[in-house]
Amino acid sequence: MSTQARGLNNFISDLRNSKSKQEESARVEVELAKIRKKFNPGDAKLAADGSNPSLSSYQRKKYVWKLVYIHVLGYEVDFGHAEVLALVRSKKYSEKMVGYVALSLLLRGSDPIMSTIIDTMKADLTTAPNNPKRGKVSVKNDAVQCLALCSLANISGLELIQAMHVEVQHILVSRTSTEQVKKKSALCLLRLTRTSPNLISGREFAPHMGQLLQEKHLGVLTSVMSLLNGLALQQTTDYEVLIPHVVHILSMLVMKKACEREYLYYQTPSPWLQIKLIKFLQLYPNAIENHDIGMAAAGNEHVNQLINVVSKILMETDVSDSINKSNADHAILFEAVDLIVAWGTTCPIVLREGAMKLLGKFISVREPNIRYLGLSTMAKLAQIEGSVEGAKNHQATVLVSLKDADISVRRRALDLLFVICDTDNAERIVDELVAHLVVADASIREEMVLKIAILAEKYATDLRWYVDTILKLISISGDYVSDPIWHRVVQIVTNHPQGDLQGYAAATLFVAVAPIRCHETTVRVAAYILGEFGFLIAERPGMSGDEQFRVLHQHWFTVDTQTRAILISTYAKLANLYEECRPLVAPVFAKSKNSIDVEVQQRCVEYAAMREAFSPEAVEDLLREMPPFEDKRRSALELRLLQTEGENSATVAKASVPSEVEQQRALLAAQMFSSGPIEEDMANGMQPIEEQDDELVSKPSDEHVGEDEEAEAREIGADPSGDVDGEGEGEAEEHNTGDVVQDQQNTRVLVGIPKELIPAMRKAFSNLCTSPSGVLFENSMLQVGVKHEYVGAQGRISVFFGNLHSSPLQNFKVRVDQPDHLRMQMQGTQDLIDDGEYDSAGCTVATKTQAKLMILLEVTAPFDDAPSMRITFDTEEGEHHDYPLRLPLVATCFMEPVNLDPGAFMQRWKSLEGQDRECQEVMKLPPNAPEIDEQYMERVAKIIVDGLKFGRCQGVDPTPWTVSGAATFRTGAQDMNGNNINVGCLVRVEANPRANAFRVTTRTLHPLCSKAIKNVSLVFALTPLWNELLPSMAENLTKGGVLYCPLQTNKRIVLGIVLATYIAISNIASLKHITVEGEAATKKTLLINVVACKRSNQLPEQWCMDDNDTPRYIGDADFNSSSIAIRHYTHQGFEKCLAGKTIVFIGDSTVRYQFMHLVGFLKFQRFMRCQDYNMSKPPDDECYLIGFKDLHHDWTSWYKQSTIMTGSDGKHDEQQHSLCDCFRPDPFVARLHSLKTYEYRFVKRRTSYGEINIIYLQNFKDRIRMNQDYPPFSSYWSTRRCKTGECGDSNRTFAFDGDTNSTFWTVLPRLKATHVFTNLGWGNFYQLSEFSCKMEEFNAHHPDINTYLLSRLPSKDGVFAPHLTFDKNKLKCKVNSLDRAVINKDVPTSWYWDSNHALSILNEEYNHQLTKAICPMLTT
Repeated sequence: MSTQARGLNNFISDLRNSKSKQEESARVEVELAKIRKKFNPGDAKLAADGSNPSLSSYQRKKYVWKLVYIHVLGYEVDFGHAEVLALVRSKKYSEKMVGYVALSLLLRGSDPIMSTIIDTMKADLTTAPNNPKRGKVSVKNDAVQCLALCSLANISGLELIQAMHVEVQHILVSRTSTEQVKKKSALCLLRLTRTSPNLISGREFAPHMGQLLQEKHLGVLTSVMSLLNGLALQQTTDYEVLIPHVVHILSMLVMKKACEREYLYYQTPSPWLQIKLIKFLQLYPNAIENHDIGMAAAGNEHVNQLINVVSKILMETDVSDSINKSNADHAILFEAVDLIVAWGTTCPIVLREGAMKLLGKFISVREPNIRYLGLSTMAKLAQIEGSVEGAKNHQATVLVSLKDADISVRRRALDLLFVICDTDNAERIVDELVAHLVVADASIREEMVLKIAILAEKYATDLRWYVDTILKLISISGDYVSDPIWHRVVQIVTNHPQGDLQGYAAATLFVAVAPIRCHETTVRVAAYILGEFGFLIAERPGMSGDEQFRVLHQHWFTVDTQTRAILISTYAKLANLYEECRPLVAPVFAKSKNSIDVEVQQRCVEYAAMREAFSPEAVEDLLREMPPFEDKRRSALELRLLQTEGENSATVAKASVPSEVEQQRALLAAQMFSSGPIEEDMANGMQPIEEQDDELVSKPSDEHVGEDEEAEAREIGADPSGDVDGEGEGEAEEHNTGDVVQDQQNTRVLVGIPKELIPAMRKAFSNLCTSPSGVLFENSMLQVGVKHEYVGAQGRISVFFGNLHSSPLQNFKVRVDQPDHLRMQMQGTQDLIDDGEYDSAGCTVATKTQAKLMILLEVTAPFDDAPSMRITFDTEEGEHHDYPLRLPLVATCFMEPVNLDPGAFMQRWKSLEGQDRECQEVMKLPPNAPEIDEQYMERVAKIIVDGLKFGRCQGVDPTPWTVSGAATFRTGAQDMNGNNINVGCLVRVEANPRANAFRVTTRTLHPLCSKAIKNVSLVFALTPLWNELLPSMAENLTKGGVLYCPLQTNKRIVLGIVLATYIAISNIASLKHITVEGEAATKKTLLINVVACKRSNQLPEQWCMDDNDTPRYIGDADFNSSSIAIRHYTHQGFEKCLAGKTIVFIGDSTVRYQFMHLVGFLKFQRFMRCQDYNMSKPPDDECYLIGFKDLHHDWTSWYKQSTIMTGSDGKHDEQQHSLCDCFRPDPFVARLHSLKTYEYRFVKRRTSYGEINIIYLQNFKDRIRMNQDYPPFSSYWSTRRCKTGECGDSNRTFAFDGDTNSTFWTVLPRLKATHVFTNLGWGNFYQLSEFSCKMEEFNAHHPDINTYLLSRLPSKDGVFAPHLTFDKNKLKCKVNSLDRAVINKDVPTSWYWDSNHALSILNEEYNHQLTKAICPMLTT
């Protein structure tokens, strides 16, 4: 073979070595000329078929192979066909194989030369089986038949099909054909029938298919089912008789798992065959109709069998650890569900309910493919009558999927919401979709707008709500509102004169078009509606005819010609109705008579001449309101949906069915147009829209305040003046520690919270509102610690209850208030939670131990109160303690700052003009207030940023007397219309120093947000008076949760925002030593955290204590005053610094834990606290990553769990991903197993600034070994690798094995490293010094890779040894270095978790040092 292929190999090598396309083409042309000359030399006589008989077998095959290769490369080959046919006619198998391959590629069925090969192909198809008695034959008959069948299927010319389809059928049904030939013939026949659909009579061929379905070979059955599905699609009824055969095969596979071993795919019997069988059954939706399911009557056997098969598929399919098995099983499952959908109402209810329940599970998994299929299939299943209620149970989950990162999943979630929408849930679904439209991608907005418009129309029980919804769509996403949508609004308003719809629409659109900036589509709708129905509101104040003209004409110069044409018609109608409008309209018509746009010109000329050409009565008739539009079977919106999604879409099917509301609406319209107007008022209770003044809630009298506090019973801390549970369970009088109140039944001593603890509790609560963890309550009996974090509208709160008493706390129970506005899930120590459903005995908290409570929550509605938490327990002394507390959960937890450049801020500011979007108020400060100066305004700006959590928008403010900010509410709260509050918020605070006054202006898409922000901003502006307000604030915040501000006697301010104000202002004193120098320093707000730090006798000389009681390293910095400002990057600063970089750590376990600390910070968005300094606070969960209190006896578990904690174990749908090629023998002995231990970690993180790659390579005694199944030797997302913790020597192949220097030269460039931090893995300073010269040489050749030498850490016993200090000046060669040893000098031994490894504070400082080396204090 190598001799025969030598010429071809040389030709291929020449082409691959070509340096350009021109060189390759030239080489091909030379070769084609050579081959053409060999095939037709000119002096030689050709054979009758046109081939050259002088060519040897080797030459003919070689040249034909070259032609095939040239054709595959894309070059045209238009000769050599005779030689190809000569090879096909040959008796030798090697020549025939080459001939058939070339025939399939070089010739087409329509070529005239194909008629000459028919006889040869027939002969090859009908070749008799080999006869051993006749000796050796030159051609294998099976292989020849397969070659002929494959060529016939590929060519598929009509002449060939007509000539040979009978032979193919005979081969397929022949008992002498082998399995391989039957498979090929079935697929060949399928291809022929697709080219010529009427080739086979289904009635005649169905019995043959029945015989083929009795084959035992699963490969043959799979090919036959492919053919059967193709035939059944063409002639469905003819093959219905085969259903029992198909059900029998499916039953054998599913119920008995009768399958040969080679067809088992991950223990699933032939999944491809099962799918083809189920797809065939889907073609017969009436297969189980008119059968008594479950009865043993004749003819029911296969139906009962099929029901059992589908039931087993639904019950036994589950997610597997093997992704391949899961894919196969789920493919079968979803086809089974599609079969249930095809059966429709004839399917047993238990199957439909089971399928719906299973799909509800799938739409909540993390795997996007399964979620996509689950949503798509549920949309189909929900169309079946009686199934939509089951789908509606999963409405909340579907709404979450609407925010998925995958656009295809979002589309399927949108489709499912469309399908399950009905009269009961229409308003909620539509409002959810409208709220999501604010943040939706541009790629899905147009589809969302169309479907929202259809749903609002179909299920609007009040058409005024429909009008409001469409106006919201235009306001939020006007560019995606197509003309048919606003045309439909006009049609509906015009066709429904009953009630006050037309007047309401006119008034609403008048208000919507009043701002100078509104979307052009709004102008079009308003122009049409006001022209038709503006007379209905002309008598209302401020809405006269000339006012209507003015609000419309202010947009004349900003709209296009199409809108101007509509405006002209409206002007003509206004001028006809109102005498005062005629002088206003006439100049417009006169000026536009010469317009370059023909439509505008013609309308102006005709309308201007109309009064002169016609009588007043004729003009009146011409300008009368338009008649009702014709109601078609399908609206323009439904037709547009049909065009975009196709007839088979679930949403199209849903849209085509009229809802009950539409049917009633059509009936009323028919009655109105046939019998005259309906006298009955169809809009009972509806009133015309009127202007409403802002109704401000006045501050009640002191008497009423007291009543309000008593009724609400909403203390923040635990005011001892009554029961905070609010349930009236025997409100106790205030009881201090010494007070004794006898329980009438048990004669127990009831002990509450003493008065002297109230101030400390208030301070603790306030601190926790702005810090992630701390102590909420503490006395001699109990300490309550809290950790909480929030992302968007969701949060997680961990509460720790520590027993400080000398004896156990018995019957310990915690009851957390679950208000309607919070959706909570709680778990904790057994019997700790008192849910009120049954009488729990509570748990026992032993001395010096803790009970733990975890709360997962989501905000679903507005709230102005922190939820209460009641703790009760008994002591051995017979005391019953009852502590009412408040969780530090306030509204500001769910607000996120936004940084906008001046252009973006002003664009949004102007776009939010409008009556309901802007709130503004001017307040003059009291005479005794200090003057407003620039320092005062800096304090106001600080409060806007830290108290309100707004992002400071620099460059917007023209003077130092203005502060602008932007933020986003991330809550599930709803306003008065039921819309979710998740909107952008803008605020401007403007000061007038001369008048000593402030003007606060807020603009949002939601009026409730505007008012709330405006009210609290007014309070923020009055900083000098807070000293007068704070005592009353603190008192009021613990009595009822609502502040009545003396300066705003008519405003109530929500607890959460005011509380943040209180905290922010009370903390200003701690920031007095921090200075902000110029604009550049202000821009660092989001990226750099600045805290004040003070000397502490408890810390080493080079450390200080910041305001959060956290030690900070300051090195040799001098204190010029009592404190110093420490600047460190925030989480966002870390992300911006590391974005677009690949950071590689190489070193020992101390480097590993520095790496783990860094990736843990990126994942959890906070630095972990591990009790290295403050022993009273519980350690964070992520301390597990750096080995805290865990000696890693089970290394495999630690490898696996830490990989999950730092990422998503390689899954695509998370922001941070983590890989770990990790293994350590068990038991581990360092001197024996140092070369059998591997740890290579790779963490990817996506950020808004770019992707971050952070890598750790374990350097065990200057030896690094890397697996070929991991990057950079394979794809990051590859699935062909062993599991974390199980990659030992037996299941790994080394792609690299070398020392640190070899790693630098070989691995780092392939990893595309940008920054490398390394030590030598237990190496001493002398070894580091020697290695510095190797690093210097590497740096000279790779200037794009920044390298740093990391010092070793002193052990716990060596922190006071000065000789261990790292000195970069003593290195042999000059390289970058980071000295970690100097940070550890003289630190307490409690900052180590074992003899060699540091805890969180030291690792945090290492990473601050590292990041500042990469990015020296970047700015935005």
